[in-house]
Amino acid sequence: MPLKGRLDDLHGRRSSLALGYRVSDYRSFNLDAAVSSLSDGNLRKTLGTGWTERWYSGPVYKLDTTLALAASHNDEMPDARYFNPKSDVEVGLTTVHDWKLWGYYDDTLHQRLGLTVGRYAQQGYASGLVWSYFVEQEWQWSHRGSVRYGFSRTRHPYDGAADFGNRAYITLDWRF
Repeated sequence: MPLKGRLDDLHGRRSSLALGYRVSDYRSFNLDAAVSSLSDGNLRKTLGTGWTERWYSGPVYKLDTTLALAASHNDEMPDARYFNPKSDVEVGLTTVHDWKLWGYYDDTLHQRLGLTVGRYAQQGYASGLVWSYFVEQEWQWSHRGSVRYGFSRTRHPYDGAADFGNRAYITLDWRF
């Protein structure tokens, strides 16, 4: 649900299907499809696919790439307050560099650098450059718990204009 729509008391239902196929520890594929029916009459359909490949896997360093393609289509809602392009498509390539800074069995500290570059095309506007990067660390103190924190910066065009965003985050994972 778009946040700006929630502020206008918009609600809806979403059905989605996600399929993944892991060929090995080095290669996987995914396919995601979703349909959202919003209370303002909009019907949003999305489809995405991705291919992840591990190019290098050593005891201290790992290198992964993900090639992703996503598209969406919305009913025409000219008075919608939320971002609602008639149709759009995005393709991107992400590399993730993972360094193990130290570790002893399940107690490890990893540092990651991720870089994404791609193109975004929205109906009625010229396509534009998409990029992002993130830096994060993850401390896993057992097979049941970890904390991940980091920073990311993104550039994405919306309605033909570049939009920049920054995000700081912290995530605590605890498995029961």
